[in-house]
Amino acid sequence: MKDILETLERQHQALTAQAGALVAALGEADETALQEPLKRLRTMLEAHFALEETRFYPELVRLTDERGTDDSRQLARLFQSNMKNIAEGVSAFFRRYDGKPKPLAEFGPQVATTLEVLARRMKEEERSLHAMVRKLLASASR
Repeated sequence: MKDILETLERQHQALTAQAGALVAALGEADETALQEPLKRLRTMLEAHFALEETRFYPELVRLTDERGTDDSRQLARLFQSNMKNIAEGVSAFFRRYDGKPKPLAEFGPQVATTLEVLARRMKEEERSLHAMVRKLLASASR
């Protein structure tokens, strides 16, 4: 589980950097400049969501069931449920613009909102969820 956490946190750093590249491309006001950063961000997010869905959350739920409190179990399931909603929203965003013209007046604010949601989520995961996992893992090794 510790390895998964470290991978997720490295992915968060890479996603933050890629989001910055997309914002920079938006500043160029050139739709073709958006294609590569948008595609790369989508690929990175899909891999991140897949790791969370297939490995992190199942192991987190198991860990909190075995060693956690009612609060930690509830927090784990809340984050898992919220992540599904966020992933669905982000996927819908990408489907809306995949291979289609991106009118910058519409696209720019939607990118900003999407990136803001993702940034807040990653910070909150690291601040509360990842910290809880580390605490549970530390208590198990004693």
